[in-house]
Amino acid sequence: MEIVDNEDVASWVYDSLSVQPNKIPLYITLERSLSRSVSEGSQDMNNRSDPSFQYDDVDSTIFSTELDDQSPIAVSSPHEQIIVNFDLDNADNVSYGSREEDENPTHGVEINVSVQPLDDNFASSSSYRSKKRRTEDFENVTIVDTNEDILVVQLYPSKKALKQHLGMLAIRKNYEFKVKRSTSDQFEVGCLDPSCKWRLRAVKLQELTYFEVRKFHNEHSCSLDIMHRDHRQASSSLIGQFVKSKFEGGTSRIYRPRDIIDDARVQLGVNMGYNKAWRAREAALEIARGSPEGSFAILLAYCAMLERKNQGTITHIETDEHNHFLYFFMAIGASIRGFRDSMRPVIAIDGTFLKGKYFGTMFVAACQDGENQIYPLAFGVVDSENDASWSWFLTKLRGAIGVVENLVFISDRHGSIAKAVDIVFPEAHHGACIFHIANNLQSKFGKKRKILMLYHTAAKKYQVSEFNTLMDDIRKIKDGEVCKYLEDIGCHKWARAHFMGYRYNMMTSNIAESMNAKLKEARKLPITALMDHLREVLQQWFVERRDAANSLNTHLTKWAENKVRKNNNSGLHMRVSPIDLYAFQIHDQSQTFTVDLNNMTCTCREFDLDRLPCAHATIACRFKGVSVYSMCSQFYTANALMLAYAEPIWPVGNKSEWDVSQDVQNKIVLPPIRQVIPGRRKTVRIPSVGDDAIRKKCTRCGGAGHNRATCKNPIPLD
Repeated sequence: MEIVDNEDVASWVYDSLSVQPNKIPLYITLERSLSRSVSEGSQDMNNRSDPSFQYDDVDSTIFSTELDDQSPIAVSSPHEQIIVNFDLDNADNVSYGSREEDENPTHGVEINVSVQPLDDNFASSSSYRSKKRRTEDFENVTIVDTNEDILVVQLYPSKKALKQHLGMLAIRKNYEFKVKRSTSDQFEVGCLDPSCKWRLRAVKLQELTYFEVRKFHNEHSCSLDIMHRDHRQASSSLIGQFVKSKFEGGTSRIYRPRDIIDDARVQLGVNMGYNKAWRAREAALEIARGSPEGSFAILLAYCAMLERKNQGTITHIETDEHNHFLYFFMAIGASIRGFRDSMRPVIAIDGTFLKGKYFGTMFVAACQDGENQIYPLAFGVVDSENDASWSWFLTKLRGAIGVVENLVFISDRHGSIAKAVDIVFPEAHHGACIFHIANNLQSKFGKKRKILMLYHTAAKKYQVSEFNTLMDDIRKIKDGEVCKYLEDIGCHKWARAHFMGYRYNMMTSNIAESMNAKLKEARKLPITALMDHLREVLQQWFVERRDAANSLNTHLTKWAENKVRKNNNSGLHMRVSPIDLYAFQIHDQSQTFTVDLNNMTCTCREFDLDRLPCAHATIACRFKGVSVYSMCSQFYTANALMLAYAEPIWPVGNKSEWDVSQDVQNKIVLPPIRQVIPGRRKTVRIPSVGDDAIRKKCTRCGGAGHNRATCKNPIPLD
């Protein structure tokens, strides 16, 4: 450290006290102006018996000090014991008096030392502050505005925060600096030009993490020739701090490295290459959303807080013997209870790939409420879709929902899903998604409109007789190959007429697919941020749908009410013939159907399978004088909808406020052991067999291959 004036001396003393608060060496030069009266009888130290003795030949005396706020400082020299009363804040002089520790002291000393007050600038820098004062500053510290200049005595929560502030100021004011010293308790920088006097020095406060600016000369006299084309302080991490707000508060915003390059040039005057811009974007994402490794580390604590805030929530983390991540399961308590009390027992399950550093696959289990809206039930994160992962996920799902009567699963024809459902839910029925089968038909037999039309119509028919008629028509195509392919799959898997359970109107797994589409951008997040994003989506949906349900003034939900009204209008022209008290024969043109209101059935089977009155049942209710709403399943009522979203979903709060047990804090989940593929991560889904590539059309310019957010084409002026 360079010492050139009183300010540097006092700073050095204070810095030394911060490092070794109880004892430091203090060097004081004694000049002729410092007189001393020595008692007679002393024979040492250059004839001390002479009362007129002056310290002409003494260069310095070494004192060892002990500091306790304003308490006395014990000072020792090789020849005498001296007491110093030293008020660091207020004293303009220091009095030294003799202390007699022996019965027969060899000498007595009284020294008066004049202390020159420091200049006002340094006095304001609080280099002589007491520990109590520094503690008060720490408690009252405010957030630093990186757009403002740095001030002496300004406090920063860490050295990193100080470096960020310095870097942003250097970029905005177009100068560069270099680090001269950087230790755990000191930080000193100077201008890149050696002839420039610009410099800053900060010191870590004793027993605190805060750094205080002690000295700051804020005048530059450097040449512009030393500036680099790519600013020295414009690191990717600092630019990441500058653009981090672009990634906060949402996951769907498109902000590319090219946008960072443009913004840095326009707003900061910094030119950078694509590589640095890409690294700045990665740094901003990590600041805003956390690192993948850190996300795995706090996953257990997050789950503990989630379960505490939301009663009945179930989470499971599976790790290997070395504590590396394997599987994860999450089901919010409010969703579990809503499903058991208010949902049709049909669950669509599907998997989709994740786009983060460690990739993996996310499992989704979802159902539909009375409004035909997606009702997420459970989520999982695994390595891939395989027998072990699907069995593990469905086992945890069974533990969450228990035994559900007439339970049905809908999925694609993935072999691992079929095996897992048969093993874990042997009492449940498993149906195939008719959309995925249609894609397979296209890939195998071509895009024949007639085949697809006949297939979809047959799959949705309620009556076996009607289904068989359509299958006869399909059998005539391609020499019966199409019909054979569908029969090999199993008609009971995809045809409503032959399905053993109650699929209601859920013929596809589109609700799970739609949930995956909803999370398209969120699937890039680290695992803990992804789970909290899912919780936030559920929180928002529950609030919006709870308000919508409370505003209903009908007995049924809007979707069910419209369907029943449509059926009622269709049945107005039909003729009713009573059979007994609750059974009726309905004449619909050339066809007749039998309705049993007591058992809630109709020979058209629509009333049976959908659990909503068909057109024949509505006219029978009108004839009998029975409320048509009494024939509707409770799953479609407005009361069930309100009950499904009655409970709020609570956030876990800020990480600094989490209160978890010591065992949870000590257990760190490590990232999965997977090969991290170099290069840019793939984020575009590989199309399944039979999928058509979707061509985007821009709503701004009308061009294909991009959307409005990424459009760069000029708009012609009319």
